[in-house]
Amino acid sequence: MNKLALATTLLMASASFSVSADYQVEVTGDLSRVDRDFYDETVMSIGGTYFFAPVVTDGIVLGEAVFLNKSSYAGAGFALAEYAGFDADALGVNGRYVIPGKDFIIEGGLAFGDSDLIEVAAGVYLNDTTEVLVGIADTDLFATDFYVKGKSVFSTNDGKEVGTSGRIGVVDGDFYLEGSGRLFLNRMMSVGAEMGIGFYEDTVIGLVATGEYFVNEQVGFDAKLGFADLSETDLLIAVGVKGRF
Repeated sequence: MNKLALATTLLMASASFSVSADYQVEVTGDLSRVDRDFYDETVMSIGGTYFFAPVVTDGIVLGEAVFLNKSSYAGAGFALAEYAGFDADALGVNGRYVIPGKDFIIEGGLAFGDSDLIEVAAGVYLNDTTEVLVGIADTDLFATDFYVKGKSVFSTNDGKEVGTSGRIGVVDGDFYLEGSGRLFLNRMMSVGAEMGIGFYEDTVIGLVATGEYFVNEQVGFDAKLGFADLSETDLLIAVGVKGRF
């Protein structure tokens, strides 16, 4: 586990516990482990998010409610990692603001501790279900990361919802690509996959299967299983819980 990975894990942490379908607070807990040839990596994180307006869930897939509502929010979290016999931790904050009526997006985050990170991005909703952003991330350990990312949700001919996302970036002259897709079997459940390719000194390819299931509109679980690096058969296992209120 490197500092960028730990800080990114922290800034992406979010969760929820709730009493009504619509919600304004989200809380999450996540645990991931990568079994490598020479050492293992374990990351635990918790996070909380406050939405400036209630996130409406009526009639939409629960896993993309924040994105489809064009929600603005502020969040905080804590991550603890153990890798190669070392411990590291980080405390961070993140946020996103969508300008009402303009669909212009500003987002970013800060992480402090054994892993320091600053990240800012700006973009726009091209329509109600598609966004594109340009961003920059900088850590105290690695070179600056410049990237473009996008996300879209669309309906298939048989009425199923599909969520897709992608990101392309460059770090110190080395390119990487990331992409994901998931099929919503219904409003409460989805299955999908994530893939990443890093064209570094040694090419790194990761491939992971994903799943998410909401027991009800307030409590959900997610899981990932795959390989952080196919060439090294580094097995990745991750689980998470979320609740909303």
